[in-house]
Amino acid sequence: MNNPLLRARVLLDTNAFGFVIKKGDPKKFVHALETNPFLVCGCSVIRRELRGVSENSGIQLRSHLLEIYDALVATKRNYPVSTTAEKLAKNYFQEYRGSSSWRELKNDFSIVGVAVVHAIPAIVTNDENTMASKQAILAYEKVNEKEKRFTPKFISADAFYLKLK
Repeated sequence: MNNPLLRARVLLDTNAFGFVIKKGDPKKFVHALETNPFLVCGCSVIRRELRGVSENSGIQLRSHLLEIYDALVATKRNYPVSTTAEKLAKNYFQEYRGSSSWRELKNDFSIVGVAVVHAIPAIVTNDENTMASKQAILAYEKVNEKEKRFTPKFISADAFYLKLK
């Protein structure tokens, strides 16, 4: 199923790429995604976070993460944070009732804003403390309802990985 028009679009959060490395066979994962009904979208924030992986983690790890990202995300699906996505992110934070600061949430909320602007129906993430926390999801739903936009579904990397098998 290589027809991009027939494939469901998903956005893999930064930590989902680390999950792929931990699972052991990134090439197998990339191949599985290419042969399954998923089209991976990206975001400039995610690629920047992957480039910022600590040198203590090793250049090899950073290189592998970026290789996986670049193999899965075509240039035309590597979306920047537009003014609209940035505005959504700020609105999410204003509605957010959790204990994390804007500094801690800015990237996560920007990624969600990008997914919303580009109508990406699902975000794969293991970040249940910030991006996919109950408080954050309530904020997304409230803002997106006001803006007459949809809220993407959040899928754990484990659950997504199982769908590929």
